[in-house]
Amino acid sequence: MWRLFLLAVRRPGRPVRFGRPSRGLTGHAGRSGVAAARPPGPRPSSGRLLTVIALVAFVSTADNAVLVAALTSIQSELGLGMAGAQWLGIAYMLAFAGLLPATGPLLDRWGPAGLRAGLALFASTSLAAATASDAVVLVAARAGQGAGAAIVVPGTLRLLRTGLPARHRPLGAAVWTAALAAALALGPWLGGVLTQHGHWSWIFLAHLPPLAAAAILLGRPAHDGAEPVRTAIPVGPALLAVAASTALTAAIVGWGQDWAWLPVAVGAAALTTLVRHELRSATPLFPREVVRNSAVLGSVGVLLPWGIGVSGAVYFTPMVHQDAFAQGPVAASLPLVVIAIAVVVATPAVVRITRWFGVRATVAAGCLVGGGGFLALAGTAHAPDLLSRVPGLVLLGLGAACTAPLTAHPLDTVAGRDSGTVAALLTAARETAAALGVALLGLVLARNAVADLAHGYATALVVAAALQAVAATAALTLLRPPEQAPP
Repeated sequence: MWRLFLLAVRRPGRPVRFGRPSRGLTGHAGRSGVAAARPPGPRPSSGRLLTVIALVAFVSTADNAVLVAALTSIQSELGLGMAGAQWLGIAYMLAFAGLLPATGPLLDRWGPAGLRAGLALFASTSLAAATASDAVVLVAARAGQGAGAAIVVPGTLRLLRTGLPARHRPLGAAVWTAALAAALALGPWLGGVLTQHGHWSWIFLAHLPPLAAAAILLGRPAHDGAEPVRTAIPVGPALLAVAASTALTAAIVGWGQDWAWLPVAVGAAALTTLVRHELRSATPLFPREVVRNSAVLGSVGVLLPWGIGVSGAVYFTPMVHQDAFAQGPVAASLPLVVIAIAVVVATPAVVRITRWFGVRATVAAGCLVGGGGFLALAGTAHAPDLLSRVPGLVLLGLGAACTAPLTAHPLDTVAGRDSGTVAALLTAARETAAALGVALLGLVLARNAVADLAHGYATALVVAAALQAVAATAALTLLRPPEQAPP
């Protein structure tokens, strides 16, 4: 829920551009090169683009936040079990994570037309989710929303660099960050309000007005100020990544079932094919100099256990509060609001803390603080009141804020031409970890909640705390002081 916020606050003055830039220019067909220059055309004003940036940032960040408040209502109406509730989040996360590396080159080639296509995809799949009458259609629509997000998020970040004049780019980054913070704090509450006083379908219908407004404000500019390039779009490798992560996640969700071996086999085959492609291809999904970078690998190594624990526990919190304590969607979403406020308040101080104590100590301490928050929440898992949970929720938010250097640290060690690729890789790692967390902690919750849902929730929180300890150990072991980044 707060992953994009932690990414955006990294460098307000230097917005991140997703996607791999073109390397080398040539006029030969089938190779990378600059296309014929497009004639100048009308470009949206800075005010309109800033509004687009705010709208997309809010909608894309609030999407999962509003969903978790509506899970119980969706389960009740569509007859979903625990696995169905898990896939509503997993489908979005895996589509977003897996397709993200391919959308950068797509946007580099298509420019504003690619962003408009992403807005249309996000809007149409949101409408499909709102009108879904069975679980299969709803899960498919959620995957479509994830694919749309994989286009509109980097496409909107791209506007910061290609659409705004240099003097307005810091303001654009600040608007993006402010919109993320607002979605982070208000998303769970809005989801609860829409579900409790309307219908769960409203959480998806609510996407349509801001997405339509963004498309209208974007207009149809002839170009966005960037040189159009012809870059290879790695659709095949990206689909292999989605297939591998989806199959292996399905194996976790269905652990213990007779058919669980099948997704393991499919996932292993897809992963083997992807690795073989990456080792042999002249244009791998991620450049070799990036995946061999110790800072990048170290951050991913920390992000995975951290994200599995945090995202998995957060995803089921409103559902447990509604089912175990008979709370309404609004009251059940308040714990996430407390976490979000703690993240927003603490994040500005993390820059100074990192400067004083370094990346390793800051991230490791954040993981341990978050683990302490999970243990505190586990101790109050049977208490229905919010007040007893506030200390644990605040600790969890403070710990999450301290993981912000996991984005800044690797980006400081790579060449500028690779910064978009690294940002895409880190975002994909966060989303994949979130999907695995929903699968793993959902399995723990279901296996330990046969007689008492609150007991199963407490067990899942303890597992989340253990994962934070693993992440802290990884931070102390894998993270190193950044070396001088190449130009």
